[in-house]
Amino acid sequence: MAESRTTSTRWTYEERCYLKQYYNVLELHEIAATLGRSEKSIYNQVYYLRKRGWKFNRNADTST
Repeated sequence: MAESRTTSTRWTYEERCYLKQYYNVLELHEIAATLGRSEKSIYNQVYYLRKRGWKFNRNADTST
């Protein structure tokens, strides 16, 4: 059998909440390092969650 190049780990609810809170606040590489995931994985998860109705705060929404 062919071996997979990467192993996927399911996203936990806590990781998703962290991503929701910090996605537009921290640099992408910082989030990826904190969660131990690739930048592509972060983008894919944000896309997945947005399709399911999750909202991500924008910098303009949080600073006044």
